[in-house]
Amino acid sequence: MVVILIAAVLTTTFLMLLVRLPDMMSNKLESVTVEEQNGVYDLKGIKNFSCRVVTLPPGSVYYPNLLLTPKNYSTAVPESTDRYDKLRADYLSQRFVINLPGSGDVYMLTFRLSGRHAMKVYVNGQLVGQSGQTGVTKQDTEVWENNLTCYAAPKEGKMEIILQSAQFYHYKRGTSLATLRLSRASQGFYAGLYGKIKGLLVMGALLCAAVLLLCIYLLKWHS
Repeated sequence: MVVILIAAVLTTTFLMLLVRLPDMMSNKLESVTVEEQNGVYDLKGIKNFSCRVVTLPPGSVYYPNLLLTPKNYSTAVPESTDRYDKLRADYLSQRFVINLPGSGDVYMLTFRLSGRHAMKVYVNGQLVGQSGQTGVTKQDTEVWENNLTCYAAPKEGKMEIILQSAQFYHYKRGTSLATLRLSRASQGFYAGLYGKIKGLLVMGALLCAAVLLLCIYLLKWHS
C-alpha cells in the first residue's frame, strides 16, 4: 500500500510538471483591452502587436431584432447598448470599425458570446466566417457554439465588421452581445498549438500513470 501511495504521488508530480511545461517554455501573449469610441476601435497606437492579444468589449450601439448585411446596414437605425436589458432580442447585429497599424497582415478574430448561438461575420463587405445558420425565426435558425473564429486582413488599415447573432432557446436572456479577441494570425496559431500540446501532455501523463499503477499492481499480485 505504501508503495502504491508513493507511486501515486510521484505520478501526480510528473503530471503537474508536464502540464506546466508549455507555460515554462513559451512566452504568453499580453492581453490588452481597447474600448470603442463612436463606433471605432483604434488599435493603431498599440506597439509590438505581434506580442499581444487585443480584447474588444461590446460597443455603445447594436441592432436588436435585425440581421445586418453589407447591403442594408446604411439604412438601419441602432439602439444604445444601455437598453440591452430592456430590449430583449432573439437575433441582433453588431457593427463597428477597427483601425489597425497596417494592411499587409492577416488577423485572427474570435467572437465569444454567452451560450450557443448562430453567427455570421462580414469584414469589409465579405463573408469571412459562419457558425450555424442565423435566422429571424426559431425554425430557420441553427445554433452552433458560443464562439466563432475567422481570419481577415484590413483594407487600407481598416476592418469594417458586421456580426449577426441569433438564438431562440433562452426566453428570458435572448441573444447576447459578443466580445472580440483579435491577434495576428501567426500568434493565434501558436496559441491554438499550445492548447493542443497541453492536452496531449495531460493525456500522455494519465496513460503513464495508469500503466505505472497497473505494473505495481501486477508485481504485488505476483509476489
